[in-house]
Amino acid sequence: MDDQSIPSCKSSSLVNDLQVLAGSYISERTHVFGVVGAAIIIHNNRVLLLQRACDDEHPNLWEVPGGEAHKDETIVQCAIRELREEAGLHASEVVDMVGEFEWNEDRVEQAQHEQRIWKIFMFLVNVEESSSELNIRLDPREHQAYLWATESEVREGICGNIKLEWMSTNQQRAILAAMKK
Repeated sequence: MDDQSIPSCKSSSLVNDLQVLAGSYISERTHVFGVVGAAIIIHNNRVLLLQRACDDEHPNLWEVPGGEAHKDETIVQCAIRELREEAGLHASEVVDMVGEFEWNEDRVEQAQHEQRIWKIFMFLVNVEESSSELNIRLDPREHQAYLWATESEVREGICGNIKLEWMSTNQQRAILAAMKK
């Protein structure tokens, strides 16, 4: 599959409302600047967490694979694409949407203040497995490390000797909700 193709996989009826093009979603909601799709992967009762690159925006914070939706892809397709690009994993099924929240990005450019509202959708996603171990392939421009955390490690914010400083506490809550499913 090349980078220009829009990925697809089996989706639960629970995510049908988000099979809308991101461009359409944004144009129907004038207060929304952008849309983010994210994939929560649970394997062997652990969730995949990625650590942002040290020279990236929001360096060293922990998150699940996700990113900005292109205007010509659905929000669900965005989460699937970001999973492939950021972790090298291929989705087999989008099970459910487990988190939806807004993030306000304040920007100050050339003495002008602008507030941008991003809508973030987090999906529980199953991946294609060929063995009991998943082969994670990070994009080093975006992420420097990954780990698999248990529910209690996510809740406590520490995995082994690694402190989990979250990209967003909303993301942490969505991960915990996904782990209950």
